[in-house]
Amino acid sequence: MSPAITPDMTIKEVLDRFPDLFGVFEDHGLHFCAGCYVMLASNIEQGADYSGLRPTDRQALLAELNRLAISDFHEAGSASSSTPRLPEMGESAGSG
Repeated sequence: MSPAITPDMTIKEVLDRFPDLFGVFEDHGLHFCAGCYVMLASNIEQGADYSGLRPTDRQALLAELNRLAISDFHEAGSASSSTPRLPEMGESAGSG
């Protein structure tokens, strides 16, 4: 079963499963402010709205996320319990 990243998934959900994809969001114009959970709590579609991405840019973002997630999935298998996770809202980075 291959991973499917969809516009309705939260950005945090994607990054919890595939932490290496953080830079893909940044490369496509979805920027994260230090300590701000608005973008992480948003789904990909909302994040794209906040960042002003055009429909073609949104398609390119999803295509790259899925391409890299599938590549990562096939190279390393599905995310294991040893995969680093992002802290929950209200949780400090060192407490998990």
